Amino acid sequence: MKKICARCKIAKKLSLFYRNCKSKDLATSRCIKCIKEVHKKDYAENKAKFKVWSKNSYIKNFRTRQKWNAEKYRKSLANLLEILGNRCVKCGITDKRILQLDHVNGGGSQDRRNNSTGYLYYQKIADSILKGNKGFQLLCANCNLVAGIEKGYKKSIWN
Repeated sequence: MKKICARCKIAKKLSLFYRNCKSKDLATSRCIKCIKEVHKKDYAENKAKFKVWSKNSYIKNFRTRQKWNAEKYRKSLANLLEILGNRCVKCGITDKRILQLDHVNGGGSQDRRNNSTGYLYYQKIADSILKGNKGFQLLCANCNLVAGIEKGYKKSIWN
């Protein structure tokens, strides 16, 4: 099925229009290309106004976004802990407050620097584990520190 764009007057497929639930054919009156051109033009003409609006929107919604990110972080971490068994591999402790993600082959700090942070970091790790990556394990804080000392990543006064 085709529709004529109200701006460029060219008949195009419905897939080239944004969805609009309020119209009879469920598509916007202008095609995606025309809408983008209008938005670019408006932005170029009113750049300062858009920047002020964007800054105000950021300030206004900061707390809401912060709560949303914290909840996503908790959920993705809980999902990762569940995938890894919710217990320390070495001693078997199940207290989630002290469980830490351990990179079996090392390189955890480099991995965090190179990849995204927050909930996306845990989601990527969970996805890689589900695809068969065996490079991660759960350790409690004590076992993780001991493993780091044994591997030579951390120093101890007891050496």
